[in-house]
Amino acid sequence: MATEGHATALLLLCAPPAGWSEDDAGVACGVADLVASSCEPAGHGFHERCRAVLGLDAAVAEDASDEDAQAEADEDERMRKAWEERNAGRVVLEQQDENLYEVLGIGHLGFAASGGQIKKAYQKMILIHHPDKLSAEERKKAEQQQLDNKEEPMFLKVQRAFDTLSDPNKRRGYDSQFAFDDAIPSGNEPASDFFEVYGPVFERNERFSVKKPVPRLGVDETPMKQVTKFYQFWNRFESWRDFSKFDEFKDGDIENARDRMEKRWMMRQNEIQNSKRKKKEYERIRTLVERAMASDPRIAREKEAERLEKERKKRERQEKREAEERARREAEEALRREEEERIRVEKEKANLERAERQQTKKNFKRQFRFLKRCCEAATALVGEEPEGLALGLIVLQDWFNAAEDVEPLVSNFAEPGEKPGDGEGYVEPRTEETARKGLDAVMEAIAKVNATRDAEAQKEQELREERLREEQLKARHAKAKAERSWTADELSFLAKGVRKFPPGSRNRWVMIANFVNTLPDLAEPRSAEDCIAQSKQMASDAEKKKKLGTSQAAFEMHQKKLNKQVDSAEKPPAAPEGGDEWTPEQQSALEAALKEYPASMDKNERWKAIAKAVPGKKKKECVERFKVLRQLLLEKRNGAS
Repeated sequence: MATEGHATALLLLCAPPAGWSEDDAGVACGVADLVASSCEPAGHGFHERCRAVLGLDAAVAEDASDEDAQAEADEDERMRKAWEERNAGRVVLEQQDENLYEVLGIGHLGFAASGGQIKKAYQKMILIHHPDKLSAEERKKAEQQQLDNKEEPMFLKVQRAFDTLSDPNKRRGYDSQFAFDDAIPSGNEPASDFFEVYGPVFERNERFSVKKPVPRLGVDETPMKQVTKFYQFWNRFESWRDFSKFDEFKDGDIENARDRMEKRWMMRQNEIQNSKRKKKEYERIRTLVERAMASDPRIAREKEAERLEKERKKRERQEKREAEERARREAEEALRREEEERIRVEKEKANLERAERQQTKKNFKRQFRFLKRCCEAATALVGEEPEGLALGLIVLQDWFNAAEDVEPLVSNFAEPGEKPGDGEGYVEPRTEETARKGLDAVMEAIAKVNATRDAEAQKEQELREERLREEQLKARHAKAKAERSWTADELSFLAKGVRKFPPGSRNRWVMIANFVNTLPDLAEPRSAEDCIAQSKQMASDAEKKKKLGTSQAAFEMHQKKLNKQVDSAEKPPAAPEGGDEWTPEQQSALEAALKEYPASMDKNERWKAIAKAVPGKKKKECVERFKVLRQLLLEKRNGAS
């Protein structure tokens, strides 16, 4: 508001921006800068408080507070006795109130009903039950029903319900009268049931929250940031729950008070009790939050991760310091150490390693000797030697290389309660059961070693065959590439490309190769190296080089193509050559296939696979070729003998 002379003008500010709150408000002055001033506490109350904190006049203050508390207690007792004597014969009639939400027709919404929904329901119900909207018959019927039941008109019930629910304070007091489960978990529930146990409890208590919306507990995968916000909200939880229904003195009692002092006393007693109940309510919420935080698996995981991270960093720092110190000491020691000392240490180390190897070999031989003796003793007890035992022991002796590998087998021959090491280092079996157990363990070890050796041999054989096939394939490709000759069309395009891209051109031979590869129906692209080699060969034949690439040469090649097509059309197709001729590539493929597919396979399946591996040959031809080769080999052996 601005004043100019005697005139007053009202200045309107613009609307606040979206998302503005009262916390964003501030005062700024454009006339002078803001000045910060300090305020210090002063006064009699401040000094008395300081003296009490410092212990001065503590006894006097304590006596005074005790006297005041005693006087207040005596006054409360006197007022209570007077009120009880006056209301001793009074009979209190309990009246069952109707659900105001159901009166408005929104009982299904209950406490979740918003202000807009309450207003809309009220407008709808007031139009239905207003006396002016009822017919004469309906009005008469409603009046008769009210006289019979001694109830107030429905119109007044709707109005009373709206008056209560539309006022936030009255609605909170009304909502607080409904039964509510104050129970909270004990905190000893299993961690797996945390969300099922605590989730409904928090959802039940969020009804009394002043601030909306209320964050939810979430699930096990909820981000830790949201979990932290959830517990921050509930640690600062503000409840609007009203405990007036538990008041000792109701509205009627207060209105019928004898005087103003008694009325104030009643109100003060209600306030004291409500304050205690409110405090107890906040303690209940605080206990719920503390138990939830103590049982929340997400917080436990976060704390454990923080602890491990701290220990890891501490360990890394310690290891770093130790490594630096160790490096420094080692460097100093290396500088002080003489060359001769280094040689001596190396010699001692070599001698020690040699002695260890000899001792290891000696222990292994000794332990394997024990195993053989145990096997002989066990065979004597059983009465027969397991098949392959002797050969298997040889395999084990070749496979094992340490005494620790043989000791478990020797221990199997010991009787229950006995340990190898008595006498010469082993205990021979004395019962047939122990002998069989030891022999079974040895045979099982032999089988495992044989299986491992066979697998390794098979794998090595497969690798050799694979390398052989790759080498043969590379050789065939290289030979085919080397034997591939240039056609007349390719030579013509090469000559044209050489003239089109003269020496000095950028990437000349790459461009020439690309030009040659534009030839239609080209079996395989030509590389720049191929073009260079053929060009050098062409350079040796000057006459051929001059002729290629000319119009006359092109006409002659075209004429030859036409003649060739006419001849092929007139002649019947030639019969295929006999299958007795084998090329070196086919012979190599047959030999590789015979090695790859052993005779242990099914005969028919084996020759089918071999025929597939040999290009241009059928199964019958492969079989006949194999017979011929076998016959030649037998004749060669007989001739040599």
